Amino acid sequence: MLGTLVFLALVVITSGTSQPVLAVISGSMEPEMYRGTLIAIHNWTDPRDGDIVVFDVDGRTEPIVHRITHHVKADCVRTKGDNNLVDDLFLYNRGQTCVDRAHIRGVVWLNVPFLGWPAILVSGTVGKLAMSALVLFSSRSDVRAIYALIKKGELKKALVYFIWM
Repeated sequence: MLGTLVFLALVVITSGTSQPVLAVISGSMEPEMYRGTLIAIHNWTDPRDGDIVVFDVDGRTEPIVHRITHHVKADCVRTKGDNNLVDDLFLYNRGQTCVDRAHIRGVVWLNVPFLGWPAILVSGTVGKLAMSALVLFSSRSDVRAIYALIKKGELKKALVYFIWM
């Protein structure tokens, strides 16, 4: 536990970004990164074509994780999800042909499959209700058992345990 906290503290300190750890919430980057992959990003310094970046689009609440296909200008890049047929022009704001530096949060430097699932599960309404029910109706040993299963990456077993407890 202490090692994990130290690791996360180092990620935050060295990333140069306000939100250095995120979960991939869609399948647009498959097979490189599947939904539920935990990613760590660092500040955008000199991204190259082929780098995977996290960027914001005005009016959207969730950031987008896609690959740079090419530079349109020095500080403006075109992006595309690996699993998408076309580039991201349809995602950008009206009149925008690329993502400018101000909208890019950072470049992905680490991705760990499955570790983002807890964040995804808890972020939705159903997840919040399930977590509330877990806290209200379970014993400490049940919570520990479910936590241990999630920690081992056995999410299906954790879900089954939660449903049948």
